[in-house]
Parts: sequence; structure tokens; C-alpha cells
Amino acid sequence: MNDANGPKKELSSFWNYPFGYEQNLLILISLWFVGIQLEYLTGGLEKNILQFPDNLYFLIIWHVSLLIINFKFPQILKTFLAKEFIFTFLGGWVFLIIISGIVPQDHGQKNLLNQFGLTHIVVSWPYLFTLVLLASSLFLTIIKRFARFSLRESVFLLNHTGLWIILVVATFGSGDQVSWKMNLYEGKATWEAYDKNSKIYPLPFAIYLSDFILQEYPPELALISASGKLLSKKKTSGMKQQRISLKNYEVFFDEVINDGVFFNNEWKRGKHPGNVWHAHIQVYDKKNQQLLGSGDIATGSFLQAEQIFLLDNNDHKMIIKYLSPRPQKFTSMVKVFTPSQTELKTSIEVNKPFGFDRYQIYQHSYDQKLGKWSQLSVLELVYDPWIKIVYGGVFFLLIGALGLAFFPKKWGG
Repeated sequence: MNDANGPKKELSSFWNYPFGYEQNLLILISLWFVGIQLEYLTGGLEKNILQFPDNLYFLIIWHVSLLIINFKFPQILKTFLAKEFIFTFLGGWVFLIIISGIVPQDHGQKNLLNQFGLTHIVVSWPYLFTLVLLASSLFLTIIKRFARFSLRESVFLLNHTGLWIILVVATFGSGDQVSWKMNLYEGKATWEAYDKNSKIYPLPFAIYLSDFILQEYPPELALISASGKLLSKKKTSGMKQQRISLKNYEVFFDEVINDGVFFNNEWKRGKHPGNVWHAHIQVYDKKNQQLLGSGDIATGSFLQAEQIFLLDNNDHKMIIKYLSPRPQKFTSMVKVFTPSQTELKTSIEVNKPFGFDRYQIYQHSYDQKLGKWSQLSVLELVYDPWIKIVYGGVFFLLIGALGLAFFPKKWGG
């Protein structure tokens, strides 16, 4: 009899309050399993599944329900406030964020990883379940500490409130984010943007493109077989008197022009659209330093034809040429005008966006056929109506961190 009842008693005692790490981990894994099944059955949790005002209604209902739990079901509350619960779900949330950094995030993929939600972690059912329970624990912890508020509790409340705001608002406000493109032309102002379907949207401000600046790396030097196979390539300095080894050959640059134009049977320097990188080179056999030939090479453009050096060495026909220069950085010098006639001058470049009102404005692309002579700059505008609230959460975290740094014992909570 005792042997028969043993497993039942062990199972019953396993789920007794308070839950430890084992029980909370089992709950977390079970939620992930259910979330993966939902991903597979529903085709995934789309990023815009909740938009305003639906996301606001959900947040209100969710947190009012938590307040009811707080006052009516204190036994359940103990589970949400236990450190074992908080650390388990915080660890689960961090784990999912790490996975999103390892697995390429692309919801458009059609494979098993996508069906399980691994290619769009932060908009998946497992992530939603984890975040809701973690944020619920944070909210109830804040309510409990706020009920006995004191100066000593202030830093604790600032840190937890800031984290709660960031988690909740950044996630449930993401459905209201929109991304548009804007085509700017030098010397012109634009008040409109367009979406991926080319639908036009008027903006509450205009952007004027004063200048588009593209800086290039010096072109690489390449050795190519007669069949077109790339045999070797090396970076160049863009300076004359440079020596570069390509397989069995040594190339010496005795002249380099970074803005060259071929005119009247000679290469000249000039600042004109369509000018190219030009170099006069001498090619030597690396073993015996015998001069094998000399000539001109040049990158091509919409105005200038590409120029290559043909090398014929003991029936080994090769090509030495410049590869197309890669962009180092490209920048839009702009003015932003508002209806109130306010004018803001700024620059926008890759990885250095400009924030204006609730917009983040990114440098996206340009006319690649014209390259550094492009008069077109394409910007990406990301509109997020919740961003200022997220900034408020970041501000709370910053103040809380400063409080812990300067008053760890007095205001540590």
C-alpha cells in the first residue's frame, strides 16, 4: 500500500507551495512547448497582432486582473513574488534574447526554424508567454513595494518600474511601429514618404537635402584568369609608389589618380561626375624581377569605360584590374522644416540616425549606378508613437542606477 501511494504523494508534494526552481522551470518549459505548438498551428504570432487601441485595452485588462489577484488571491501572489519564479523567468527571457542573436531573425523564411518561431523570437508565442509572466511579476513586486513606500525603496522602485515599462511598452507597442522610405534629391525638399506597397503618406515636416556625400575605400587590385576566375585580390592604399604582390607577380604603382578622366588620349585629374580611379602600373615577375609590362587600369563609371591590363606571360594570359570601390560611409546633409517654420540642420549617416519627434530617421541607400555622384538619397523613417514612454523607462533605470552607485546602503531597497 505504501509503495503504491508513494509516487502520488511525491507528485502531490512536488506541487506544494512555495514553488522552487524545479517547479518554475517545468512551468516555463511547458509554456514554451505550448507556444511552439501555437506557432506551428497558427503560422506564428504576427508583429502587428495588437495595434492601438487593442494593445492599450489588453494592457489595461491585464494589469487590472493583476490588481485583483493581488488583493483576492494572496496565495497565487506568493508564487509571482518568489525569487525562484522571478529568476527562472528572467533567465528564460534572457535565453530567448540570446537565441534571437544567434539564429538569423527573418520571419519570411519557410523552414522548420520558422515554424517553431526561432526566426522571429521577439514576436513568437513562447516569448510572449515568458514576457507576460515576467512583467506580471515585476508589476506585482512594484505594487507591493509601493504600498510601503519610503525613500529607501525609491531606487528599487525606479529600477523595477523602468524595466517593467521597457519590457511591456516596447513589446506591446511594437505593433504600432511603421517604416517608410523617403526619396530625397539634392536641392529639393520632400514632405512625403512611401511604404513597401508604394502608398504615399504625408508627413508633419519636410526634409531638404543640401548635399549627399559618399566616401569610398581605395579600390582593390585583382588578378583574374582568362576564364574569369578570381585568382587573387589585395587592398590598395590609393597612393603611388605602392608595391602589391599578386600570386607570382609584383605590381608597382607609379601614378594614381582618384578622380581621373580620359581626355585627348591621356588621363587627367578633375572633379567631375563620372570620374574614376586610375593608375599606371608596372608588372614584374616576382622571382627574377623581370619587367613584364606596364599600362593603365581604371574603374568604370556611367561616363568612363573600365580599363584593364592584359598580361601575357609564357602563354599564361591574365588580367590585372581595379575592382569597383566599396563605399566607406555615405552621409546626407539635411535641413528639417516644421509647419511652425522651425529649421534644424543635421547630418544622417549609416548607423547614426537622427531622432525627430517620434521618428527615427536612418540613412538607407542611394543611386548605386551613379555612386558617389548620386543626387538621390533614400532615407528610412521609423515612426513609433510609444517611443517617448520607452525613453521614460530608460530614464527611470538611469536614475535608479545612479542611486545604487552613490547610495547603495541608504537607498538600496
